Amino acid sequence: MATKFGGKNLVKQIDIFTPEFSTRFAQCILNADCINKQHFNYVFLTSPIFDFTDQTAENYDFYRSSIQKLVQTVREYGSLVIKSHPRDHYDYSPFACDDAVKICGPLENAIPFECLYEYFGRPQIISAGSSVSLNSNSEKPTIFVYRLLHYNSVMG
Repeated sequence: MATKFGGKNLVKQIDIFTPEFSTRFAQCILNADCINKQHFNYVFLTSPIFDFTDQTAENYDFYRSSIQKLVQTVREYGSLVIKSHPRDHYDYSPFACDDAVKICGPLENAIPFECLYEYFGRPQIISAGSSVSLNSNSEKPTIFVYRLLHYNSVMG
């Protein structure tokens, strides 16, 4: 049964974020082939630190030490890719000191994570509050950083 939508008949709406589409889209945009499909156990979807705290040296240091602890903890259980939020300008490169941790480049950071989910091997999402993590179709629960690090709230 067709439905009226914007003056046109809408017969069927298709979810474009299927595993096949997402993988092919990521491969096309990143100029990669399926041999180069990457696999990570975890993805850390960042949020701009100052979206959830005041811009102080103490909070900045807390964030840096929390991320350092997160990377050390996750490294024990597998590989991690860090994908920055478009407004997050924090330098995560010091955390990529071996093959277990990868930092997304500018092109990967510009692609919505929903399009990279399959390409990255369906990793478990770790987040400080990314909206993608709240709407994820992952069969694995999202891990929020402040819970993983045993903090009662985001900032302590």
